[in-house]
Amino acid sequence: MRTPVLVRIAGGAAFGIAIVAVVSSASGQSAATSTTSQTTPPAQPRPVRVKLDGFDLSSQAAHNGLTPAKHSLANQVGGASRGIGAVRLFAPEKGLAYSLHPTFQWSGTPDTKYKLHIEDLADHTSFDTTVDGTSFSYPETATPFKAGDTYSWSVQPEIDIMGGTSDSALIVIAGGAERDAIAAALAAITQTGEAGDRARAQVYFDKRVWYDAAEAYTILIAAHPDDAELHKMRGTLYDQVPATQKLADQDFAMVK
Repeated sequence: MRTPVLVRIAGGAAFGIAIVAVVSSASGQSAATSTTSQTTPPAQPRPVRVKLDGFDLSSQAAHNGLTPAKHSLANQVGGASRGIGAVRLFAPEKGLAYSLHPTFQWSGTPDTKYKLHIEDLADHTSFDTTVDGTSFSYPETATPFKAGDTYSWSVQPEIDIMGGTSDSALIVIAGGAERDAIAAALAAITQTGEAGDRARAQVYFDKRVWYDAAEAYTILIAAHPDDAELHKMRGTLYDQVPATQKLADQDFAMVK
């Protein structure tokens, strides 16, 4: 026969309620079993996600009757990519850059070779290179990009089975009054060292300069991997375009 007994157990500031049942065995011996309920700590609040205009210029282009061009490379057949899936460019369909030697990032694996193709849409010149890994900084020794010009870029794995060719993205190099405004904001920064690096990253973010902001925050996070504020800022940036929303989830997971 089971006889339930309620026992209150106190321990420090927390307590639980144990239900103890005394079970009579055929031999006359008794055995006790108990279960304890405990309070689950509340989940940490996630950063508030906000949609910010201006990082992807393609919406404005579409409004004006213009859309980013899509370029297919050799390993696309009938509009479909061979391999395990197309490479995704970690950028808006049309994004802004201030640097004349920007950095490009895409999905894939670090031990794979990728072919990067960049084309100046104004004069139809191109730059092609093979990259080990999933990022490339346009070299300082190469001919600088031109302020005010728009470039198209795309990536494909050197081996088809490692993924199909990406769609192309457009990178617009800030020029004219827009470039002057960014330059003025950068010139107004008086901090040096890390404080100056953070201030410049904030300028790029505020001015919606996608490529420079992504690079600036990535460099800062590499130096300070546990800095929640840096992860929050880069996560907010990455959350603005579909291609980088999974990266945003990873950054937001670092925010306590």
